Amino acid sequence: SSKSASDLLEESIDPNNNKLNNDPCVQRLTFLVNQYNTIQAQKKSPYQFITSLKSYSLVQLLNDWIHVKSVYVDNKYGNMAFNPLALWDYLNMALKETEESEDIYTRNVRDKSVLGGDGERKDVFNGFSDTPNVVTFQIMDAIHCYMYHGEPVGDNDQKLIKQKREWEVKCGVGAELKNVGTMLSNANDEDDNKDPNKGYKLMREKKDLLLFGDPFFYWEFYEGDPLYCKARYQTLKQEIINNKIFNLTAAQFDDLLFQSKLWQKSVMGQFCTAFNRGGQSNEQYGIEPGLPLTISHIMSILLFCNYDLLRFKYLNQGCNKLNTNEDYQQTKARNQEIGIWYRLIREVVMFYGETTTNQQSFYMSMDMHLLFNSFAPQINCPFIVSTSLSATNIITADTGAIIEYRQHSSLENPYLDISYCSPFPMRDLKLFSYATTLEIRDIYLKNKFGSVQSQRNYVQAMLVWERMINGQYYHNLLDFAGQSYQRSLMKMMDNELTNDKNKRGPTYVMPNYNKSIAKFDGEEENGVAKYIQALFSYIIRNSKEMWIIKSEYEKLSNELRNYLLTLHDNMFKPFTILWNKRLRKTLKQDLVFKFTSEFEWKLDDNDMEEWKNLKDGEMMEGPELSLQQSEQDYDAFVFMPMLAKSYAKNRGGFAVTLKKMPQKAKRVLIEWDLHCQDANDFVMCSPSKVMYSGDTDGYGTFNSSLVANKPSLTFKICVKLKEIM
Repeated sequence: SSKSASDLLEESIDPNNNKLNNDPCVQRLTFLVNQYNTIQAQKKSPYQFITSLKSYSLVQLLNDWIHVKSVYVDNKYGNMAFNPLALWDYLNMALKETEESEDIYTRNVRDKSVLGGDGERKDVFNGFSDTPNVVTFQIMDAIHCYMYHGEPVGDNDQKLIKQKREWEVKCGVGAELKNVGTMLSNANDEDDNKDPNKGYKLMREKKDLLLFGDPFFYWEFYEGDPLYCKARYQTLKQEIINNKIFNLTAAQFDDLLFQSKLWQKSVMGQFCTAFNRGGQSNEQYGIEPGLPLTISHIMSILLFCNYDLLRFKYLNQGCNKLNTNEDYQQTKARNQEIGIWYRLIREVVMFYGETTTNQQSFYMSMDMHLLFNSFAPQINCPFIVSTSLSATNIITADTGAIIEYRQHSSLENPYLDISYCSPFPMRDLKLFSYATTLEIRDIYLKNKFGSVQSQRNYVQAMLVWERMINGQYYHNLLDFAGQSYQRSLMKMMDNELTNDKNKRGPTYVMPNYNKSIAKFDGEEENGVAKYIQALFSYIIRNSKEMWIIKSEYEKLSNELRNYLLTLHDNMFKPFTILWNKRLRKTLKQDLVFKFTSEFEWKLDDNDMEEWKNLKDGEMMEGPELSLQQSEQDYDAFVFMPMLAKSYAKNRGGFAVTLKKMPQKAKRVLIEWDLHCQDANDFVMCSPSKVMYSGDTDGYGTFNSSLVANKPSLTFKICVKLKEIM
């Protein structure tokens, strides 16, 4: 070709370059993938081949890949004539048949975490161990796997899902066997003699719980806060190579750095700059709006997405308690081993990512039935999900389950699309570095036939239950006509009452020990899946109090209230009696009932006029909300509610400011909830927040046009003091 490097770059960033048959980016990528099959068969150098092409480079390879995926798969430019199957029709004709696909796919499944030594690298990468070739293999493997195996699969296309699952298992088993061989060859004699089953440090420990992480703050703004941390190592390189949780070899670090530099020079790296997240966020985290994406930030992403065992160790040992009684300082000391990475991945997602919408679902694969203690968790550690249910189904074991997350109310959460740089782009992977506003809306249970069964009714019932006992608004979740969620809740209560009657204990302590079937396989007599029942019983075990909003509780059916509590005499009913009995047995404490204070702020004609005249970002103050701790006036927490007409993305906003607190208190952990019947019955439950005197906690709410013509506006506000410190 007589084209220059700048010509090639122009082609990959031109949004009008969207005609498949004469798109040079598509043609180049198809040519390269076909040639790569020959390179693989002949065990030649892919790096030498790419760099021998006139005006071409690995950076331009990434640019072509980014162009093809964004134009023909993700439709990033909003082409009205977009056809999601057009690319696959083209590739079916343009790609040559090859016998190399299984070897390439199996190599791509191989965990890069265990490929640190020169011998292993040569064994896996066709005799090459140098960084340029290893990285070229990794990039080309991902593109090959996508172009040969990445066609979209419908969520209900059971036949194709089963076929792809079998392929995934076949290649996965091959990769796993090779990984075990690598692990054992890496294990030295001393380790083998100590524990022949250990296989060095390169094994995953058995997991029973899905853990959501502890919070750690590495930014100077938080200095003096008990959650403030300082990373143990001076540089990211020192940390990656020397940390005590899981370290990489110098060769693996070189791979990571080399690939990160390529991505930084690509169109994605060059055009990606930090968003202004509003308020003081950018200032607090030291990320100025418009700041270009750094190589260190890219490294933090690639490290987490491309090294499976490392990710497992970082999460389970570096971000979570090793046991439920572990002191925070011990967990914090381990997190400081990976503190630079933890800081970078938080920053890159928060300031360079997109934000969730109400319409999006995010699916997380679990290979086994893990227990967890919240359907609206505060997730403080990074995690990876997919926006494709079928892709998640394909990679989920038959003994596992799929969790569906969705955004709560108007509360957006940042995430990063990592499908471009992950080994399997067809999995549509998204990275969250934390999530305080996602709710679990469904759990899909796998079976031995490969199909999935939605448990939405029971999951929704447990979300209602969690809101109910946490003193949050939940009437908007209730199915008043059919009362299906309340009935589902009573079924789960009945099962625990039956267990108690038959002296069997809670369901979560009765798993199957046969590893060939799911841990909580099958159903209870009344049709509740045993895994769902186990989750309900586990949540009860971890709940020590029940907060009640009186106006909400009265909206429940009489039948359900008769399982719990009658308000006129505060009398325990059958299920709360059992709940209390279990708490006494396991935690040696009684179940506590608390009533949530509900405040009302009504805007009259004058207030509405003031609200209509508010400029962008301006807020008006409401009446003070006082939570008395005793009869003394000075012994109170005083909050000021504040309302904005234009806060974020054409939406209004609501905030509370902590104006005053008792002298004996330094800070307080609060949750607050908002209900506005006038705005289409808007409900919002804020995430938990530690507040000091003078702090403000605010969020975007509903579209202001919903209430623009209302003569008045009424807000109901609940503020709960969860912990005084």
